[in-house]
Amino acid sequence: MKARRGYLILLLTTLIAFQVILPAVNAYEILEYETCYGYRLDTLYYKGGGSAFFTHNENVGFWAKIQDPPTDLSIRVIWTDPDEKQYDSNAVEVVQLEGEDWGIVFDSIYIYGTSAANKKGVWTVELSIDGVVEAAKEFQILDYDTIVSDFAVLRVQINTIQMGYDTLQAQNQEVIQQYADLQADYNDLLANPPNSEAMEELQDQYDEMYREYLQLQANMGTTKMMMYGAVVVAVASVAVAVYFGAIKRS
Repeated sequence: MKARRGYLILLLTTLIAFQVILPAVNAYEILEYETCYGYRLDTLYYKGGGSAFFTHNENVGFWAKIQDPPTDLSIRVIWTDPDEKQYDSNAVEVVQLEGEDWGIVFDSIYIYGTSAANKKGVWTVELSIDGVVEAAKEFQILDYDTIVSDFAVLRVQINTIQMGYDTLQAQNQEVIQQYADLQADYNDLLANPPNSEAMEELQDQYDEMYREYLQLQANMGTTKMMMYGAVVVAVASVAVAVYFGAIKRS
């Protein structure tokens, strides 16, 4: 009985000690973190935050704000390249903001003129406290010259699309006029119908062109319609030619 009581007392003492110690270990809290270029010395807040950095940038940094930062635990920032290989790992110290209960950690790697500039793609940076990853963020290193070149190509493509759109607008106006003429001729045809077979053929042609006309109008604002519109205009032109040919034959 005494042995059992002693065991219970020991267990209770251990649990109490564990509850007292545990909050002290996990008292800190990661409030926010960001990849950036640096931080302000007066406020300790990051500057130039983002997730994309160019090969001509001097460096990329990792900043984290920690509530009640630990003073007796190991803190490291670990950088992993797009090949999932560890590129760098640095021990960092907390920079405490005077008069506040929070501080920051910051680390950076150089890009321009280093091997990092040749490792373009998605990187990962992690904040490790006492061997446990507490925060992780992905960012990209992009080739500046390629981006500039891509923008130039994109500008040409946009100009080409714009010219195509302008052409389509003109073609659309032509279709509208053709449709108006067709409507007038169709009304005249209804008033003075030819034989039934020709009438049925003309009715089918009219209905088809009317559907194409409505489709062109409904989708005029989309990029895909620029290509489709050219086809519709071509088909409509053929339909008009056939239609007026049928009228002449009648």
